Parts: sequence; C-alpha cells; structure tokens
Amino acid sequence: MLAIAVAALYFARDLFIPLSFALILAFLLMPVMDGLRRVRLGRVFAALAALTLSFLVVGAGVTVVTTQLVAIADKLPDYQQNISQRLAKIRGPNVLGGVTRGLQTLAHGLSNVNVASSGQNGQPAGQTDGTQASAGLVKPLAVQVVPPQESDWMTLHDLFAPVLRPIGVAGVVLVFAAFILLRREDLRDRLIKLGGVSKITLTTRALEDAENRVGHYLRFALLINSCFGCYIAAGLWLIGLPTVALWGIIAAAMRFVPYAGILISCAMPLVLSLAIFPGWEKPLLIVALFFIPELLLGNVVEPVVYGANTGTSPLGLLVAAVFWTVLWGPVGLVLSTPLTVCVLVLGQHIPQLSFLHVLLAEEPGLMEEARLYGRLLAGDRSESLHIVDQLLTEKSLVETYDDLLIPALRLAEQDRHKGSLEATQADAVYEGVREILKEIESREEVKAPALAGDKPGGEPGDRSGDQQGTARPGYEDLLCVAVLDEADEVAAKMLTQVLQRHHCPCTFLARGSGDSWGENADEVIILSVVPPFGLVMARRQCAKIRRQLPSSTIIVGMWGAAEEPDAIKERFGTIKPDYVVTRLADALDLVAETRGG
Repeated sequence: MLAIAVAALYFARDLFIPLSFALILAFLLMPVMDGLRRVRLGRVFAALAALTLSFLVVGAGVTVVTTQLVAIADKLPDYQQNISQRLAKIRGPNVLGGVTRGLQTLAHGLSNVNVASSGQNGQPAGQTDGTQASAGLVKPLAVQVVPPQESDWMTLHDLFAPVLRPIGVAGVVLVFAAFILLRREDLRDRLIKLGGVSKITLTTRALEDAENRVGHYLRFALLINSCFGCYIAAGLWLIGLPTVALWGIIAAAMRFVPYAGILISCAMPLVLSLAIFPGWEKPLLIVALFFIPELLLGNVVEPVVYGANTGTSPLGLLVAAVFWTVLWGPVGLVLSTPLTVCVLVLGQHIPQLSFLHVLLAEEPGLMEEARLYGRLLAGDRSESLHIVDQLLTEKSLVETYDDLLIPALRLAEQDRHKGSLEATQADAVYEGVREILKEIESREEVKAPALAGDKPGGEPGDRSGDQQGTARPGYEDLLCVAVLDEADEVAAKMLTQVLQRHHCPCTFLARGSGDSWGENADEVIILSVVPPFGLVMARRQCAKIRRQLPSSTIIVGMWGAAEEPDAIKERFGTIKPDYVVTRLADALDLVAETRGG
C-alpha cells in the first residue's frame, strides 16, 4: 500500500502539487476568514476577501521581484570591470595557464612520437602508399542541420507557455483554496465518512490535530520569516547593496525551505556584492548578516515554536525534505515541512502507519528507562551514568530513582522472569545500578534538604547521627528489608540512601536475612519488592512480622507498580500491612509522617 501511495504521489504530482498549495493557502487564510465572519460578513464574501488579499500580497511580491531583477540585469555591464578584476585575483599568478601549457606540450610530444612510429609494411616514417596519398586529397563535405520551420501556433506556444503555465497553476490553486474555505465543514464530514462512522472519534481527532499543527506552523513560520526578510532588507540597505526589497522577499521565501533555503538566499546577494564592492569587508558583513540571526532562530526560537506545534524531529525533517524533493523536485522541498506534519499526524492516529510517527516525531525513540536499561545491558557504565546525570539536572534524587532507575529495574525483572535475560546479563544490570548508587553516594550536589525538624549542620547519610545531632529522634528502629531477589535488594539500597540523605538513619537488610529485624515493638519495617513478582514472599514476611512484632509498623513498597496502593493492600488477604506505597517519594513522606512527629 505504501508503494502504491508513493507511486500515486509521483505520477499524479500535477494534481497533488496545486492541491497541496491550496491546502497551505487555506490553512493560512482560515483565521482571516473567521475574523471577517465575526464582523457579520457572509461566508462567500469572507472567502473572496481573504483570497483577494492573498492574491494582492503575492502579486505585489512578484511585481517587486520582477522589477528589481530587470534592474539588476540592466546594471550588470557596469559591474563587468570589477568582476574581471576579482576573477584575475582568484586565478592567481597564471598558475592555471602554466599547467594548461604544460599539458598541451606533453600532448604535442606524444602526437609526434605516434607519427614517427606509424610506418607500415616496413616503410620509413613519413612515407605512405598511393591509397593513403589519394585518400588525403579527398575533402570532407560540409553538413548543415536545418531545423524545420515552425508553425505560427508553435511559435505562440513557445512564447507564452513559460508564462501561462504558472498562471494556470495559480488559478487551480485559487479554485481549490476557495472550495476548501467555502466547504470546509462539508469536506470535513466527507473525510469522517470516508474513514468510517465507527472511527468518527479517531478521524475527528486526526483532522483537528492536523489543522492545529499545520496551521500553527504556517502562521508562525510566516511571521518569523517575514520579520527575517525585513531584517535582511534593512541590513543590506545599510551595507549599501541595491535592490534590497528583492533580497528581503527571497530571504523570507527561502526560509520555508529547510536547511538549503538560507544558503540559496545568502548566495545571491553575496555574489552581487562581490561584483559591486571592491573589497572583502561588505561581502563578509553580508554573510554575518544572514547566518548570525539564522543560528539564533534555528537553535532558540524555532525549536520552541516549531517543536511545540509540529512535533517533528530535525532528522525527520531532513529525511522528509530529501524524499519530497526526489518526488516533486524543488516544489517538494518547499512543501516538505507541512506535508511531513500531515504524514506525522497520520502515523500518530493510524496504527498501520505508526512507524512513520516513530521515525519522524520529536519524541525520543526510546524512553529514558529503556535507554538506561539498554546501556546497562551493554555494560556501558559511562553512558548509563550520563543518562542518570541528565535527569538529575532536572529532578531531585528521589524523583530520579522513581522515574528512571526503578523502571529500568522493572524492565530487567520482566525480561529475567520471561527467560529472555540470562543470569550473567541480569547480574551486569544489577551491578551497574549499584555502581551508579555508589557514584551518587560520593557526591555532595545531590544531597537533599532535610525533613522538617532536622537540626542544621549535619551530614545526611549518618545512620545514627553525629555530635551535632543531625539524626531525627524516632528513626533509630527504621529497617529496609529486601524481600525476594537481587532487584528488591538494589531498590532497598536506593530507599536506604534516600532516607539517610534526609537525616533518617535506616538499617538495610539484604534478602535472606531471616528474622533479623529485631525485637523492638516500635520498629518501622519497609519491605522492598520490585514487581512483577515478590507479592507472595512479601505476604509471608508480613505474616511473620505480625506474629513476632504485632505492634510494629509495616510498609510494603511495590516499586513502580501500576495498581493503586489500596488494591495491592487487598491482595494481602487477612494479614495486611499498615501501608502500601509504589514510589520511593511516598515512602519517604510516610516515614516522616509516622516516625518524625
């Protein structure tokens, strides 16, 4: 189906290109038409007024461009001497001429050698037989190609075709755009019916998404590029280049062309400046005039504006620009961005085309936890730590553990229990996470602020408090117990580290520690479990603690579980824990609530 669609786009491009321009024009004029209708102007008159306005703007731009191009052509003879001088400087001290003469001498010498050795049948060089001599006296006949005489109709066709074809395409674009503006609701209903009444929600959402994304992109692009064109015209006027309106219009139009547009728009005034000005200062100023604001727009303004409205990645835009250029030529390059947005919307809302959304969308190809898990599997410790550090610049330590490391552990546990992760690979993942925890433990910048009631000046991570009394009273009997396997143990170490950094001394108990949680009835025991397994063992541990320490507080941490805590608590049966949490941050708050008061 995809190959058929691409073939249809190629062979029916004479129809699809005007239709694409008509859609773009309609998207641009819809706000204008809606504004005119709000002042109680009828639909037909509002559409005609919007189309007339666009026709006048485009006509004025074409007139300015044509007039100033003619003016440049008239002045080219005045620049001939300057152009000759620059070409002479570029050629240098006749280096090219010397190389050319050397090649000619070499060719002449080879020719003489061939002539000297051309004797045949034992004859001396330069002696020929009668046949050769007589053949040398034959003169070649002069041949002249006479083109057929064209008819008057062919002459008129050759004269007016270059002008009439663009006018005809513009007329088709205006007709299509008028139809879209006048019959917008009817066209939308027909597309919904074409998609199927059973999929009306999906089709409606896709149409609204396409209209919002393409419309916002085109309006913002028109605003930004118009400002850029005015800036270029003003800058070139200050430099002293003539016909600045022409270069401003070209610069604004070429910025719709991704990547190559700025090079094309800068090349033309740069070449003209080399022909006009004797030195190199003004050509260099023109290059700076184009590329300095382009860097600002491309790296600051457009990622914020276009990224939010189109959702396309830079690589996706580049690939799409090449694809549409190969398919439709230079026109496809101009239309590549809005067409790519439409394709992106199709890929987002149609499951069969979801691969297009994956390839073109701004969204990362992998979620952060999947990236981290992949790097841990590959044994790339430096890249793994880099992924964690990136998130630490945006979030706190406990949020980084909850949103990144715990989900990565869950992915490893799922693969291990499915049998797709070998024991050595699982050990490599767990060891990689432990190394990340050790690295973070040694850093000062990730230390979290103390909980309410902490005394200032202490060091988090001290399990029993120091001489300054940093540990909060009531945390002496806080235990964190790994329930089943190594993932539970690593998660328990994360929670222990987080609690200690918040001045809550916590004792870590590895898996298989038995009944070593002590005999203090006021203990707070946190059972650490990384789903999808471990619930049965957590239930047994909970029952054993209830028998030995009936007054203790039991908190079960089902880290990253999708279920609600209350639903998980019900699965424990008659002997339930006091609390169930699914995030380390919730456990931290709960400990502060139950023991810090």
